[in-house]
Amino acid sequence: MKSIAPFNVRKQLAECLILSKLDYNITVTYPVPEYLIKRLQRVQLAAGGFVYNRFVELSDIVRLGWLPIKERQDFLLSKLAFKALHSPHWPQHLKLEYYIPTRTLRSASQYKLEITHTRDTFQYSASKVFNSLPLCTRSCLDLHQFNRGAKKYFAADAANSWFSHSPRRHKGQ
Repeated sequence: MKSIAPFNVRKQLAECLILSKLDYNITVTYPVPEYLIKRLQRVQLAAGGFVYNRFVELSDIVRLGWLPIKERQDFLLSKLAFKALHSPHWPQHLKLEYYIPTRTLRSASQYKLEITHTRDTFQYSASKVFNSLPLCTRSCLDLHQFNRGAKKYFAADAANSWFSHSPRRHKGQ
């Protein structure tokens, strides 16, 4: 099947059958330990290898329009944070709240979330990731615009981290 299917069909198969399972796993088991992130990254690289029909690196994954696992994890969590803020159907016990300072401060218009003191909860993790996004993305009210801005931010972050850790950079420069 791999040798006769066109590129776009292989990509769609990988996204539907593999990446959807990874996305579910990442969101349900957040925070994922580092050793499991490495394993999940190998699964994603294998899916990229299926699509390209050769061995792939993280740069190939980014070229496919996919985010590496760490950035994908943060993107999915920020998407859930957006839904928690704006969806009327979101469960009440998982609601997030905007940070409202007690005094008038310049940072009052920053659209930051209140960070709870309890670590490894949805509210804590989602607030940390959401607050790391640029202000223009955090202040979006449309889900599609928010997704575009967040994915662009995390893709740039992935490209920067890949380039800074790339062994080729140190050889040639």
